Amino acid sequence: MLKATALITTAITLLISTEADAKRNVSATVAHQCPGHVQGVYFYRGMTRKWQRKMNVSPSRSNFNASLIRSCTYTVWVARHWQNRASRWHDKYIKQVKSRPVDIKAYTERNHPCLARIIEHENKAYDPTLDYGGGHGNVYEPYGIPQANPGYKMRSAGPDWATNPFTQLRWMINYAISRFGSECAALAHRLANGWY
Repeated sequence: MLKATALITTAITLLISTEADAKRNVSATVAHQCPGHVQGVYFYRGMTRKWQRKMNVSPSRSNFNASLIRSCTYTVWVARHWQNRASRWHDKYIKQVKSRPVDIKAYTERNHPCLARIIEHENKAYDPTLDYGGGHGNVYEPYGIPQANPGYKMRSAGPDWATNPFTQLRWMINYAISRFGSECAALAHRLANGWY
């Protein structure tokens, strides 16, 4: 009889604690039923905030808390909401970046230091229309940022070769690699011989 009472008491205690745990962990079970959506909320919210910080905007606040989730449907809605916001902020950031003028000299020095040193000798002003005689526009002599000789051979880099410094830089990269094996080998040749 004592064993039966102890067994019943243990069963009741277990049942009560299980019900209390179940009430406490309702949100956890729902979160476990749709973990991908919860991760989506946090991921897209993080992406939204990332794009906002890049644009120097105060990051968005959110009351979403995975431990308070009551249904996967709500979580899916919140994830889509943050996904749309992240997409909009990304688009705004891209428009802002595209509207900024890119400094060809800084870009070249940062990404192609050997070519930047060649350009220091060839066309210090980084003027895409500069020809060898110091004038502008004569494509039958050394021309542009790389001082390609004759200048019109940069046509292979693109239709805007005569005025776009990035097209000229692309041509210069291909030329240095195809002729000398690397950008720095072209620089070594330029320093040793006075031309590249």
